[in-house]
Amino acid sequence: MLNRRTAILALPALALAACSQGPVADNEFLLGGDDVVRGAADGVRTAAFGAQRAFGDTSAWRGNPIAACFGAAQLEYLARNFTENARFDSTANFTTIHTVQQAQRELRQAAGIPASAAPARLENDLRLAVRELSIGNRPAAEARLAAYGPGLIDRLTNLPRLRRVEEAAGAVASEFSRARDGSAGTR
Repeated sequence: MLNRRTAILALPALALAACSQGPVADNEFLLGGDDVVRGAADGVRTAAFGAQRAFGDTSAWRGNPIAACFGAAQLEYLARNFTENARFDSTANFTTIHTVQQAQRELRQAAGIPASAAPARLENDLRLAVRELSIGNRPAAEARLAAYGPGLIDRLTNLPRLRRVEEAAGAVASEFSRARDGSAGTR
């Protein structure tokens, strides 16, 4: 089993491995909704346990556009699943769902992303931008995100620490920890 440090160090390799698989369809990351990490049995659980690292401190994205786009995509993915996926709608703690929705709004507002942006489309575009950034093609990544206003990558990499986003990172991990321990919250 990988220790935490090895797993963290392996993330860039996973991103690069995903990039080496050939052309990407626009909906590659939306296949079944659980294709966040290839080979993961449960993409939502994987995203929840990685939330602290992915978006627990948005100020840590400074100078790291890959981390910024990936973290924003993970938050969109979790927000979408906690509000649209029947599996969580009936079992997740209402407070967790509300916290994730507030975090999604806070991040979008801070980064200048329109509130009307479709979550699945935004998530997918952010993931495709990660892929382009991973191979050094920033112009393609910026073009992919142009629908959300000019300079989204720069806006994401210059965010302060966002309190509600930080709270959501902890809440989703805690939600799955409670479920694993058999002490899941009630709505």
